[in-house]
Amino acid sequence: GPAVVAVWVPEVAHTVTGPLLWILVVNGLVSALLSTSTIMLLALGRVRLMVGLTALEVLVEVVLIVLLAPRHGLAGVAAACLIANASIGLLVELPITCRLVGTPVADLLAGSAVRPVVSALPAAVLGWWLGTQTQEADVASLATAAAGLLATWGAGTFLIGTTASERRELLGLVRGPDAAPLPR
Repeated sequence: GPAVVAVWVPEVAHTVTGPLLWILVVNGLVSALLSTSTIMLLALGRVRLMVGLTALEVLVEVVLIVLLAPRHGLAGVAAACLIANASIGLLVELPITCRLVGTPVADLLAGSAVRPVVSALPAAVLGWWLGTQTQEADVASLATAAAGLLATWGAGTFLIGTTASERRELLGLVRGPDAAPLPR
């Protein structure tokens, strides 16, 4: 909460209102969710479209900042950014991207958000549990915990975060081009 802001930006810490950090976190999550769509549009060579969408988002953001900042301060600015990001990204960019690549929105969201989040849950649970087990840790135990978290995250990503065909393709890359094909 405010203690984080006091360390991060001490000169404005006294102006921080309750929902500010939550709004920033949600905006970050929305941006992460939209990153796949943005990369896909750029990979398709739709740079002008991305510039137009960005300009539209900035326009919406500026109007909302003018409306929300005087009454709500930094939280109003953050909310304006979140509203512009989510509305243009989720309601305009994402459907356009899906139409261009011929993929339903639900499939893109499942592949770029749901599966990665679910696949990280085992590592998150392990991280939480490790945090409850250690009070003062030495370098060796921290390194072991980090290795365990990385291994758990990797296994979760491979087993939960990928489809069977993606796993076959990844294993084929690891095995090399001369290896016998994997059974289906």
